[in-house]
This record gives sequence, structure tokens and C-alpha cells, in this order.
Amino acid sequence: MAKRGSNIYKRKDGRFEGRVSVGYKENGKTKYRHVYGHSLAEVKEKMAQVYSGKNTQEQSKNKMIVRDIAEQWLAEKKLTVKAASYTSYRNLLNNHIYPELGEFGIPRLPSKC
Repeated sequence: MAKRGSNIYKRKDGRFEGRVSVGYKENGKTKYRHVYGHSLAEVKEKMAQVYSGKNTQEQSKNKMIVRDIAEQWLAEKKLTVKAASYTSYRNLLNNHIYPELGEFGIPRLPSKC
């Protein structure tokens, strides 16, 4: 079950530490940003600023378009299928997938390899 809560802790030195998820690393693990403050309210305010900034920069880095993903898939398939199958896949992508969904953005998922 997922952990719930605000991820704010009081450190031994008396300061508060807040942890905010800001995306994913290349290996699929969650990337965090830590904010510190002398009061709980200060940390909550800093966390809110990180949350609002996260929606603009991190999401744009984590989005790919369907055309990019299809091209990666096709490059991998080229090594394992016959030339006629590769040509058929290329034609299907160019004639049917790209015109409808080619520029559609989707979030990048963490790889679990």
C-alpha cells in the first residue's frame, strides 16, 4: 500500500525537513527534492512552491510523443524481423498511426528492468 502523508519530519538539529517527489530517474526510481525550514509552516510553504514548479518543468521533461516511441520500437524490431515485415510496420505507422496519434504526448513511465 502506498505511503500517505506530507513527508515532513523534525530533524535532530531542530529543523523540519520536507520531501517532495519531482519525477523519475533514468533507472525508474523516484527522484526527490528536500526542503528545510525552522518551522512547519515554512516547510509547507516551500513544498507548495516546489509542487507548483514541478508541474511546469518536470512534466515537460517526462513527456514523449507517440512518434518518438514508435520510432524506438521500430528500430528495435528492424533487428529481429524480416525486411518485408519491417516495411509493413513502417507503412502502417506512416499511413495510420502518425496522422492520428503521431504528435500526441504521453508521460514517460519508469522502466522496471
